[in-house]
Amino acid sequence: MKPRVVRIIALAALLLLVGFPAVISSSASQSPSRLSFVTAARAVASSSSVTLSWRNPKGGTYSGVMIRRSLGSRAPSTATAGSLVARVGAPRDVLVDRSVSASATYSYALFAYQGSHYAKADTLSVDTQPVSIQVITGAGFALAGPIAIAQSGDDLWVANASGNSVTEIDETTGDLVQVLSDPSYGFNGPIAISVAGSDVWVANFNGNSLTEFDATTGALIQVYNSGNYSLNEPDTVTQDGSVLWVGNAGSNSVTEITEATGTPLKSLRSLNFQFADPDSAYSDGTNLWVPNANSNTVTELTEATGDLVKIYGGSGYEFNEPSAVTGNGSDVFVTNEMGNSVTELNDTTGAPVRVIAGLAYDFEEPAGITTSGADVWVANFGGDSVTEFNGSTGALADVNVGADYAFDDPLFVDVVGSYAWVVNSLGNSITKFSM
Repeated sequence: MKPRVVRIIALAALLLLVGFPAVISSSASQSPSRLSFVTAARAVASSSSVTLSWRNPKGGTYSGVMIRRSLGSRAPSTATAGSLVARVGAPRDVLVDRSVSASATYSYALFAYQGSHYAKADTLSVDTQPVSIQVITGAGFALAGPIAIAQSGDDLWVANASGNSVTEIDETTGDLVQVLSDPSYGFNGPIAISVAGSDVWVANFNGNSLTEFDATTGALIQVYNSGNYSLNEPDTVTQDGSVLWVGNAGSNSVTEITEATGTPLKSLRSLNFQFADPDSAYSDGTNLWVPNANSNTVTELTEATGDLVKIYGGSGYEFNEPSAVTGNGSDVFVTNEMGNSVTELNDTTGAPVRVIAGLAYDFEEPAGITTSGADVWVANFGGDSVTEFNGSTGALADVNVGADYAFDDPLFVDVVGSYAWVVNSLGNSITKFSM
């Protein structure tokens, strides 16, 4: 037998003894032969998000899908190109990318992976939508010093502080529904508004009263102004299930009222609470959080009993005229109007999580704040802008600013559906724009 044949037979015998490797890979961008790839990738875009969906690999095993993105029409060609959007664990097949801008083209590559191995990517490109902006103004709307809004069903209610009226606007079209201004409503410096159950409640700062009317028809139910309510320059009204909480700037107190009957339950004005100009409140379902603008503190109390939980302030919180408060279930966010910042507190412990500040956020006299999904929205009274940031990380998402928005000393922001609504106190207008 020839020597070459002998060597070939010997090599074959050795390979049979140790077995063949499934794949020989020297790069993380190469994939095992058994790793299938993503197919049928699709994208649906708005002005501020891209919803990606895909069909997961069939057969074999995989850990998940890595999504990478590039700006423009050319998708990342390797598992290290472009920027990482997310690693989506199996078997999920949907992801919403909220870190995009309006009127831009983005290209995505979706790589199935197992360990350090990546399959061939499925790619696609998508154009985000332009921002849709509607500025609501005009004599018919009777917007005069609009200061706060509340949503009920398909409509929005706007409190007009200097017009002593409430304007109802169709949420979908932005059309006028009606204006409530009859003297019987008792509107006198209406400064705060809230929807509780089937009714709308308005705090009248100058009238030391509350007005309740039907959220469907706008029909007056009652005006509350007797001494039993201890209303003294009420400037906030917040609902939680069956009760209403009213902050009184004139007496540094909080009044609790039964929503169904309008019966006063208690007035909290003990020095233990240290209320100092309580012009905002947030209910997390168990406790009430009240920022005190004049003492740079936040008071937390138990809603069921009205007992004090704790007063927060000092080092780590950096409160500086805290004026508005909201929460997302896990954290509480407080605007610092003179500190040009937002303080985040842990909802369970009250401990400071972080102070969100910096030129990139464009905070300038931040006045109004709300949450929507994963994000927090802030109306900047002095900056004529609206800032959006991630509530979990504090990372900046977007700053909405410019002449197209017609912001004019915005005091209040709310998010309803896929639109943000901003109250322009000096512009006598409402700005509605797509998120």
